[in-house]
Amino acid sequence: MIVLKPEIIFFSGPDGSGKTTQAKMVTASLLERGLRARYVWMRWFAFLSYPLLGVCKLLGYTIRERCQPIRKYYRNRAIAHLWLQIFLLDYIIYVYLKRLYGKDEVLVVDRFMPDIFVDVIYDTRLNPLKSIIGKFFLLSMVRLLRGRAKGFLMYIDFKTAVERRDDIPSASYILFRIPLYLRLANYLGIPVLHGGKSIQENFNIVMSNLCE
Repeated sequence: MIVLKPEIIFFSGPDGSGKTTQAKMVTASLLERGLRARYVWMRWFAFLSYPLLGVCKLLGYTIRERCQPIRKYYRNRAIAHLWLQIFLLDYIIYVYLKRLYGKDEVLVVDRFMPDIFVDVIYDTRLNPLKSIIGKFFLLSMVRLLRGRAKGFLMYIDFKTAVERRDDIPSASYILFRIPLYLRLANYLGIPVLHGGKSIQENFNIVMSNLCE
């Protein structure tokens, strides 16, 4: 029996860890069980931050590595602090526009708030918890996980990640992020699945966490 309805089931983790595969498999499984379910991809979209993105590109703080934009906003302290605030606020707006709340259905989300938290730390090298919006963002995650949401972290080692994805910018890019994901998952009490295991094995673990 699925115990989350209506709720949010989300998958977070570094590139190449298998988030999308698991999210789509869970969505299909829920539909087969007769539940209303919807797959939602929640990468991020710029709203208020468009002007700042343009300025940073002109100043050379944004570069592209293997088709991915790498934001080195930590090189300018003022921009880093401003980006932290606007980036998190933009995601809150994006969540609202995606209509993740108030629907009588199970929402299976591919990338969610933990991913944004890791992104902003990577971009700025700042501690989001030293800002009001950062604290609010983390508190929102905690509240969701205590009530309406169930999250999973898809962990993967660097070697496997680069074997699966040819667009990972650099070793430092993913090696910087993996420990952050693990620390955040530990703090939030999110189950950690190793993306190096078989797809079916991880799927079975996910479903056993969702069923009783």
